[in-house]
Amino acid sequence: MAGRFIKLPKHRSYNVSSRYYDEQKELMEERRKRLQKEIEEEQKIAQDPDYEHHLRGHMRGMFKERQKISRQSNLRVILVLLALCAIVYLFFFKNIL
Repeated sequence: MAGRFIKLPKHRSYNVSSRYYDEQKELMEERRKRLQKEIEEEQKIAQDPDYEHHLRGHMRGMFKERQKISRQSNLRVILVLLALCAIVYLFFFKNIL
């Protein structure tokens, strides 16, 4: 009889759908999208009729710039060596320092 007069609360239930996160799949999708963008950009550039001409000119300019930097670097090394040789010569043979 007591069961009818007292209403016991029912347990509450909720629906949770399980979620699965696949990091490798996410990374692969990201890479795929990035590569697809790169391919589309390359195709757009390749359709340009002057593309090869511009590419050769750009490569020629890069080669000249690299040669210029190399010459400047070599010149600095030579100047430093000459300065060191002069200091050593003065130190050992002139007794100035």
